[in-house]
Amino acid sequence: MQFETNNYAMQLLHADDQEFFTGLYQDPTTCKYTGGVFTKEQAFARFEFCLKRNTQNTLLTFTITGKAKGKSKDTCDKHPQGFCMLVWSKTLPTVEVGIMLKSEYIGKGIAKEVLAELLTVAFSKVGIERLMIRTNVNNSAMIKTIERFRYPTDKITTEQINADRISADSKIMYTDDDYYWYIDKPA
Repeated sequence: MQFETNNYAMQLLHADDQEFFTGLYQDPTTCKYTGGVFTKEQAFARFEFCLKRNTQNTLLTFTITGKAKGKSKDTCDKHPQGFCMLVWSKTLPTVEVGIMLKSEYIGKGIAKEVLAELLTVAFSKVGIERLMIRTNVNNSAMIKTIERFRYPTDKITTEQINADRISADSKIMYTDDDYYWYIDKPA
């Protein structure tokens, strides 16, 4: 599975993406709002996890690359700029959507463009009914991006998202460090 926007191409994570992926998780600027920097071993374990489970109804991780203006995905700039993903939750009755960009690409409008298309793919091609997105309460740029989605968003409280958990024994607890939104498939 792959998809593209006017300026970016997204392809499923591949074994060749290991160096980029693990480096991203070790970059303090990139990880400022994503839960913190990983050790090399933690980053490699996360990569192996994502690569192994990169299938619909589990986890879809896409590498984001730039495109030359007006060109097809066959002539993309092959330098990865980040990745985006859909994560089927065992804790919530939703699929989580997310994005992580290499530090030099943060603040360039990539998240706005890529996430808009990822939502469309999730709803129209994958058939997801409800998405959840979250970001750190201090990540004002991502908060603005989420609030400007063309799909209606419903900002929910930490109390509400924890109440929506489908497994009371889940180790995942949502905290006040993040804001949360549901995004429902349009009728």
